[in-house]
Amino acid sequence: EQIMICLCNTLNTYFHVLFHLGLKLREDVATGIIVSNRSLVLQRVTKRAAGQYTCRAANTEGEAISNKLELNVKCK
Repeated sequence: EQIMICLCNTLNTYFHVLFHLGLKLREDVATGIIVSNRSLVLQRVTKRAAGQYTCRAANTEGEAISNKLELNVKCK
């Protein structure tokens, strides 16, 4: 299981969108992808989960995209 958390320093309300390989992640509990307010939980991690992850936070003042986080999966 891998857990990734997005943190944003702002006084305004904001929302997060998480991306894997540039594609927006959607929650799919059946396959072990759990998206909550600021975190992403990957259960039953396989090689398909490998790659770069980013987080985008946005509010009325603008938006920001995090640095890329590389997830390496080493399994048989």
